[in-house]
Amino acid sequence: MGCWGITAFESDEGLDALGCIRKYLPKDGKVKLEDIIDSLKKDSWNHPQDIKEGYTHTSPMMLAEVMVKFLDGETAELDFYGLCESKSVCFSGISSFTADKQSIQYLQKYLSEHLKYKRQMDDFGEKYGEKWGGFVKELDWIEWQGHMEFLIHRMNLLLAATETSGELLDMQYSGEENLQKQLAAVCEKEGHLWQEGNADPESGTSDLECKRCCETITLKW
Repeated sequence: MGCWGITAFESDEGLDALGCIRKYLPKDGKVKLEDIIDSLKKDSWNHPQDIKEGYTHTSPMMLAEVMVKFLDGETAELDFYGLCESKSVCFSGISSFTADKQSIQYLQKYLSEHLKYKRQMDDFGEKYGEKWGGFVKELDWIEWQGHMEFLIHRMNLLLAATETSGELLDMQYSGEENLQKQLAAVCEKEGHLWQEGNADPESGTSDLECKRCCETITLKW
């Protein structure tokens, strides 16, 4: 097993997990996150690995990447990673994708602990001449950590936007547009994180910008 990049899509383990996820897609195209997680847990080859063993790519990581691509309107791209026997078992054939809060929390916790233990193992390995989290290049190790933080962030956004269960299809946009809409939804629910700047004594105004969704307003003193 090997990898040629930082994402699960760029690893043998990840592509195996992707094939497993595709295998368990329901023929009616109505996907439930909890069912996919249960199927992975029961699969002898693609079950979630013990994070304390320091794996770089795991099946929950692959599932989180699939969810992000689905949210960002890149579902058809998933079908290029392997062959689909019919439209009913292709990712592009998904007509509904519901995610309950408990399942999202499971992924968020798994990814967070995965990153935590990987960093701990790297700190321990440096004492014995091993470094960079098992990657050949330091840049790959740095970018992998950033990628994991990004996936965790996207799971946190889903948790903030979901009461008990949510339809991911309703949250599906394209790339940055989707991320911005998610951030805006969180701010609408939890409030903005205002930061003041560009103070102008002559006009008696300053700008307030939300550190989360980047919305700006002008404040008059």
